[in-house]
Amino acid sequence: MVSSVLDSRGLDALLAAARAGDRSAEEALFALLSVRLFEVAKRRIRNEEEARDVAAEALATAWERYRAAAMPGGFLPWLFTILRNKIGNSIKRARTATRVVRFEDVGERVAGDTEDEVSGRRLEERVRGALTHLPTECRRIFGILLAGGVRAELLAAFPLERPGTVDVRLSRCRRRLHEILSRRGWIG
Repeated sequence: MVSSVLDSRGLDALLAAARAGDRSAEEALFALLSVRLFEVAKRRIRNEEEARDVAAEALATAWERYRAAAMPGGFLPWLFTILRNKIGNSIKRARTATRVVRFEDVGERVAGDTEDEVSGRRLEERVRGALTHLPTECRRIFGILLAGGVRAELLAAFPLERPGTVDVRLSRCRRRLHEILSRRGWIG
């Protein structure tokens, strides 16, 4: 960690001087910390430009708040907690952007639709298409469930079977459906 480069007393002195307004101490502190923050962010994000942005944003946020209020604990643990949160937000944004692009280039939108509504309709269409590739028994089971059926109706459709057997069949049919959808790249 950063403390291996600079002993804790040196870091504390650098922090105190920078907090008091010493510009050279602030620059030295930023230079020291930004390298380590970037390394950590790059390992998790795997995109150098985004990792630099996240590291800089974390350092700026932490420093602004540190200068405004006294911290009960050490600065470094707090800084790395902020970095961890910023990295998580960056990863979530990247996943969401990928999903939005994937759904945007397929199908039409109705005015006012949210991304969830569009993706929900598209997934429903894909599931219905994939059902045609399932065995008759699975299509029967999913037909009952898609029509708004509940477990009691499903059990009634197979009167000679034990409830556990029907549950196992449902589980196998779900697995087959998932495999079909995955092979076609429709779900992750």
